[in-house]
Amino acid sequence: MRRGCRSKVDVADWISRIENASREGAVIIVEGKKDRDALRSAGISGEIVYAREIEALVKRDGLSIFKGKSFIILTDFDREGSEMASRLSREIEYGGGRILRWIRHQYRALGLPEKIEDFCKVVDDVYRGLDKSISFGEH
Repeated sequence: MRRGCRSKVDVADWISRIENASREGAVIIVEGKKDRDALRSAGISGEIVYAREIEALVKRDGLSIFKGKSFIILTDFDREGSEMASRLSREIEYGGGRILRWIRHQYRALGLPEKIEDFCKVVDDVYRGLDKSISFGEH
């Protein structure tokens, strides 16, 4: 799919896939409260932590905090956020953790906003366009 070309179904599928990954235990790392709130507004209910909290834990406890865990890095796609994502990726993998890179890559492939906090605007558009009158087995 070309960058910038997204459909409501693609975005809804991305939301569903990230929610599934987080339900399976993947920890989502974001830069700040607005980013967390944007993901929450999309219905993502898994564990979301701030990058600065991760950095503080690493300073206190070392890289072993990552061993055997999966992480989703959803920092912004500007220079600062991309550098942060690279640094966190290296630390997590060096500490024995696993990065679910496809989530970040798919976010960009869908042409979603550079700032994660702006994702909530896309979510509003997606859900506004879906037929909420459809019930899935509920009577």
